[in-house]
Amino acid sequence: MGGKWKSLLFSIRLKYNPSVDSSAKMHGLPGNDLLKMGLLAVAYVLTAVFGIAVAHGDSGPVPPWPATGVAMAAILIWGYRVWPGVLAGSFLVGLFLLLDKNASLGSTLLASPVICFGSTAEAVLGPFLLNRSTGSRDPLSRAHSVIRLIVLSALLATTVGAASWAAGLVLAGVAGWDSFFTLWFTWWIADAVGVLIVTPVLVAWFTGDRVNWRSRMLFDTALIFGLLAGVSWLAFSSQSLMSSLSIYRLEYLVIPIVVWATFRFRQRGTTAAMLIASTIAVWCTLHGKGPFAQISPDNALLFLQIYLAAVALTGLTLAAVLTEGERAQVELQSHRDHLEELVDARTLELRETNEQLEREIAERKCAQAEREKLIEDLQDALNHVKTLSGMLPICASCKKVRDDKGYWNQIEVYITEHSEADFSHSICPDCAQKLYPGVYKARS
Repeated sequence: MGGKWKSLLFSIRLKYNPSVDSSAKMHGLPGNDLLKMGLLAVAYVLTAVFGIAVAHGDSGPVPPWPATGVAMAAILIWGYRVWPGVLAGSFLVGLFLLLDKNASLGSTLLASPVICFGSTAEAVLGPFLLNRSTGSRDPLSRAHSVIRLIVLSALLATTVGAASWAAGLVLAGVAGWDSFFTLWFTWWIADAVGVLIVTPVLVAWFTGDRVNWRSRMLFDTALIFGLLAGVSWLAFSSQSLMSSLSIYRLEYLVIPIVVWATFRFRQRGTTAAMLIASTIAVWCTLHGKGPFAQISPDNALLFLQIYLAAVALTGLTLAAVLTEGERAQVELQSHRDHLEELVDARTLELRETNEQLEREIAERKCAQAEREKLIEDLQDALNHVKTLSGMLPICASCKKVRDDKGYWNQIEVYITEHSEADFSHSICPDCAQKLYPGVYKARS
């Protein structure tokens, strides 16, 4: 049994997402679902008994009906598969209420199924419409989800449960058909306000990250909610405590504190503030205190619930807008970080490419310098190389050579001017024997 409780608490703490059905199956056995259904049925009965205990009149009106808020919150958190818990709890509540109103056993057995099926359909229809319109059963994540929670779940879906309760009371003989619309409207307001107050509290506190209670947060919590409790008590019990202030609309002092709690703690602050303020307001109004107690009890609770709905709408919408702003800021920061990473990577790539280009330019400059040096060396070598080619006009007798200007030069002079060759004069043996026969003979 301890393992089931541990798995149950772990599944409650899971941050909600649309795939909660499939994820919860991974964390628990079918027995865990039965345990959740049993807990839901017990919670539904207890909250409904509380609502019945503080109700006025034989058939209503009722204060904010918390059982509907508990049922919708359970289906939003645990999924549609826990609907039998709502069915069982609402059936027991219907039996208890009708028998308490002195209805006959036969009419009670006839009317109780109408009440339980309508209450179950109401609890399933609200999350279903919310999921179909937003793609998620989380009603607090975005401003449009809060609006859809109010319109689809709190106002539209609750018409089914209110009709079932009104029909059940009429079928059981507790009221006549001529009062059907009045009963329906009374239960509809009670169900709607119960959804607006109780459902956000459970969804906000049992889904999401674990709270890190630091000393500063504990101080702010005590300050805000202590001040809220004091102001709410002052505003809704002013007739008995401070009759001189009864002419002022002190109940509106609650709204700034709810806004403060919203800015400090977001959805959890809003829902907790609404729970505290609504509890004090309902208790004081039922005991004949506060600004709404000056009229009849029926109208007092009606106007009180409209007031609480307006405050809840303000706080929940503001919390959703603030959460959306934070989410957008986180996404923008994430995109900025990603862009900075891309820019850094591109900058590094460009830097590497630039360095490579600089190396290639340096290598090309070096090769160009070497090529120019080689050209200069070749040019210098070419300047020192002189070659003779072509036909040379030479005298057949004196062996003088005619240059390009038409002058006749000695052959050694011509060759010296047109080549790098130089001459050293000597005499060959034949010429020596011819020109200097005596010397030649003497040497030989």
